[in-house]
Amino acid sequence: AQQNGYGEVRHVLTLRHDLLVPLELSSKQILVQVHAASINPID
Repeated sequence: AQQNGYGEVRHVLTLRHDLLVPLELSSKQILVQVHAASINPID
């Protein structure tokens, strides 16, 4: 899912399957895979 702003989840959260994953990273970059994240402001 990709969050495209701030507001009600139904308006700003989009399920995307077409995002590109970088093939190469520089020595100063890391790639992080997020398994789960809270989207509720009070969590």
